[in-house]
Amino acid sequence: MIDLSFWLGVVLLLLVYHSVGPAGQAGWFAAASIIFLAWRDPVSLGVLGAMTCVAWAALKWRDRLARGRWAISAGLVVLLAGALAGYKLALSVAGASVLFPLGLSYFALRAIHVVVDTGRSGAVTPGFSTWVTYLLMFPTLPAGPIDRLDRIAAQLGAYHPWDVLDFKEGCKRILRGLALKFLLGAWLLPWTGPLTSNPYFYLMWERWLALPAYSLMILCDFAGYSDIAIGTARLFGIRVMENFRRPYLTGNISQFWREWHISLSEWLRDYIFLPTANRWIRWGGQAGVYGAAMLTMVLCGAWHGLTPGFLVWGLLHGLALAAHQAYRRAIRRHKPSRRFRRSASYRRLCIALTFAFVTAAWVPFAAPSLAHSVKYVGALFRW
Repeated sequence: MIDLSFWLGVVLLLLVYHSVGPAGQAGWFAAASIIFLAWRDPVSLGVLGAMTCVAWAALKWRDRLARGRWAISAGLVVLLAGALAGYKLALSVAGASVLFPLGLSYFALRAIHVVVDTGRSGAVTPGFSTWVTYLLMFPTLPAGPIDRLDRIAAQLGAYHPWDVLDFKEGCKRILRGLALKFLLGAWLLPWTGPLTSNPYFYLMWERWLALPAYSLMILCDFAGYSDIAIGTARLFGIRVMENFRRPYLTGNISQFWREWHISLSEWLRDYIFLPTANRWIRWGGQAGVYGAAMLTMVLCGAWHGLTPGFLVWGLLHGLALAAHQAYRRAIRRHKPSRRFRRSASYRRLCIALTFAFVTAAWVPFAAPSLAHSVKYVGALFRW
């Protein structure tokens, strides 16, 4: 995906982008995103292009209606979520033989966000050029971040003259991302072997080392690509939201999800957790909130892939979030522990426990099957 031809394409698109002038720059960026997708994966352009046009036409139709708007919104959400689920299911059953459209996972979440938000507020559907650019914006299409339209729409339609600071900051961010993904991440990858192959081919210390190695490797991989996407967008004068901070230095699982894949976490919070929790709390009280947390994270696992391993990973995080909420409620009025909970020792303990849980939960995520996960965990305690 990120090879020499990709960067040559970025340079060519950038040169034209800064030479077309204020009148054509926004249109050229939309065209550049389409050209990029056609060049990298023509099949994906056909699928995503058709979904883009159908969704925009349906939204414009909705704008003209006084009644029944909710039905069109619901239909579009079902269409988008169903297309994503269908491809994910086919991929889990047929494997590599399925041509999964490039960036469909992120495309669907962006489109659902616009459908839901404009439906709630009654706002007018964005223009076709803005709609296309937002959904297909080539720096962020393959792997995020999932920026919100209301935050980035003004930037997509604005003129961005050549700016040395944007260029320097963009290059710095790209270099940091490349170093994380292709230097540090690639260096850590061989140490994760026991998680993906027979763990009994490795020494005991190598089996244990695979856990933190994978935990750090996947951070380098995801955060590295986010840095590359943010830096590439910055070259074009567009500032995309941050996606990772310091998730492995957080003191609880809730804070972890506020610093890990931030754009995805916020999407899950706003469009799944909060609506579900607000309904379920009326029926089950606090248990409804715990259930909403578990449902949200199971769907997060399904978004990554419709396999048992991803679903178990999501369930583990859902249980952890529910347990953390219950723990917070239990200690809220426990005065004797307040001094300890404010101490540096307690902070370090929380960071260590959170990292240990997140690292252990990567096992079903990384392993090729649940059976292999069980085999790997058994190998950790068996010579």
